[in-house]
Amino acid sequence: MPITTKKRSPIISRFSASLIAVFAALLTTPSLSSASTITFDDLGFVNGQRVNRVPGVTITAVDFNRFGRRRAVIFDSEQLGSNTPDLEARAYGLPRWSGGNLEGMQLNNVLTLKGCNLTFNPKPESDDRSYPSTLWSTTWSTTSSHPWDESHWSDHSGSSCGGGSRPCRPSEGIIRFKFDVPITSIGFALVNVDESFASEAWVTLRDIHYTGVTVLLSTLLEGLEIGANTANQIAPLTAEALGLGPIKSVTFLMRSDVGLDNITFLPIPEPATGMFLALGLALLAGSRRRA
Repeated sequence: MPITTKKRSPIISRFSASLIAVFAALLTTPSLSSASTITFDDLGFVNGQRVNRVPGVTITAVDFNRFGRRRAVIFDSEQLGSNTPDLEARAYGLPRWSGGNLEGMQLNNVLTLKGCNLTFNPKPESDDRSYPSTLWSTTWSTTSSHPWDESHWSDHSGSSCGGGSRPCRPSEGIIRFKFDVPITSIGFALVNVDESFASEAWVTLRDIHYTGVTVLLSTLLEGLEIGANTANQIAPLTAEALGLGPIKSVTFLMRSDVGLDNITFLPIPEPATGMFLALGLALLAGSRRRA
């Protein structure tokens, strides 16, 4: 009896090969398997610039001391002679970040709250109060024809700062990161956190079900050197360890002399990608059975 063999359809074979190539690419896509890191250095930001968006993340800020004005700004930690020396990496004649687990590391731009002790730089040439409008509030007044001259800005507290009448204490508020795609973990660097602030400051992680967990900075910094001119990288906090679902937002209690950097997070696969992956694998299995 002659032996016959069943030939595989060339169309099915080509289809199977294409599926294998597509799903191999999907499985090696960074968004599925690699963490993303925000350093604020390679996105074109300059010292003093307000930040409300980076790739994949919306950033909002509320300043408790400045009438609720929203402003998270860039501070170049490599500069010298600013009005915020505690955020300078080489302040007071010390080596770059003289303490913490990032000792000696060049962080460059860090994110902080804009306070009266932070100079907005570069300043626009124009005195137009409408640009940028976010720097102005009806609760503030100016006695100068040059509103960008901070020595003439005033509030109604009667306290003095830099020749004007602005409050001099560091501003305190929150900075919130809202992720386009939920994440499973987040790590970050903290700059210039002293013992007093660490004992009262916190970070809150909230998942897609609006369940939140709050962790004190003192817990995260336990065993690490903290204080002026220190920088520390915090090990990633995971949703699993905190008993959360996929994390949608992370909120920090912040101060205008404290910096954030190296925001490292791991996005979960997008639902559409997962569905296509499952569908493709099912079609591939079916094509093999038909063949």
